Amino acid sequence: MDAMTTFDSSYDFIELNRTFHEISNESSKNDYVDISQAFGVESFIWVNLINEYRIIILSEAGSGKTAEIRNVACKLREQGKPAFFLRLEHIPTDFEDAFEVGTYEAFNEWLVSAEEGWLFLDSVDEARLRHPGDFE
Repeated sequence: MDAMTTFDSSYDFIELNRTFHEISNESSKNDYVDISQAFGVESFIWVNLINEYRIIILSEAGSGKTAEIRNVACKLREQGKPAFFLRLEHIPTDFEDAFEVGTYEAFNEWLVSAEEGWLFLDSVDEARLRHPGDFE
C-alpha cells in the first residue's frame, strides 16, 4: 500500500452514481411527517457535494456510506488534492493512526498551507465515542 491509502484496497469499488437529497426543514417540525415529503426535490451527486463547505451524509447502516466516502477521498487525492479519510472513533485516542486515506504527515503539511482540502470523517460505531467532547 502507498502513502495515499492505508486501508485494504484489494477490492474494486463499484460506482453506483448515487444521488443525495437535502432533508427538508418541514421534516423537523414533528415526528409524523410523511417520509415522501422529508426530502427536497433537488438531487445532488458527489461533484456537487465536494463543492460544499460542510455536509453530513445520513443513511442506514450497511448502505455503503463508508466505501463511497473513502472512494471519493481517494479520487480527490489521485487528482493531487489534499483529501483525508479518518475514523471518528480513533481521533481522540490515536489521531496519527486514524487516517485511512492520506497520512498524518500529509495532513500536517496541508494544515500549514493555504490550499483548500477535504476532510472526510466516518465512524464504524458512534457508540464507541466516550463522551460528547470526543466530537471536538
